Amino acid sequence: MSMTFAPVTHEEVRAAITAWLATQPRSLSPVERRFIDDIYEERNTDNWARFRAEDVIALQYVRPRVLLAVRSAAVLLPILLTWLALSQVVDPFARYVQNVDSSANFLWFWQTNPNNAFAGPWTLSHVALIDAGLLAFMVIVSVRISWHETSIVERREDEYDQLMRMLNAYLATASSRSGTSHHCNADHNKNCTAYANDGQGLI
Repeated sequence: MSMTFAPVTHEEVRAAITAWLATQPRSLSPVERRFIDDIYEERNTDNWARFRAEDVIALQYVRPRVLLAVRSAAVLLPILLTWLALSQVVDPFARYVQNVDSSANFLWFWQTNPNNAFAGPWTLSHVALIDAGLLAFMVIVSVRISWHETSIVERREDEYDQLMRMLNAYLATASSRSGTSHHCNADHNKNCTAYANDGQGLI
């Protein structure tokens, strides 16, 4: 069943393409670039009218790499801090057991730090508080990444859908002028790409 599109002018299409390209964080493929250039310059529209815009221009997402890298590194910080604290406490505890109290409990020693056997910042409660802060930071970063990705995806999808509707409307207008059938369903996706790559097909 054919779809009915509201008429779209070439100026509107050019403006929509320019606005969409300005928001794209990725490079266009050769096929996408050729399609965009031809539509922008109003070339070969009767040939491109055989295809749906969705079959030529792919919707792609870019993940927030900096935030993902920060989260990945932060995951290891509580472990690193805990082992570093242990390395500062083990030797003083061994000396305490040998010279003062052979029945001393390690966790008690780590928390109370008798006779200032090691530096104060390495006490159990202090290290645990810092670990908790790091875990809270990771939770915030994870939520921020999820929110960022969701908002970006939704915005990209809206921009993409609007552009596709406008391009399809424009191609449908070109199709009606030339008498070309405007369709390219999933069974013809490979043919669409092959046609777009075939320089002879656009001459």
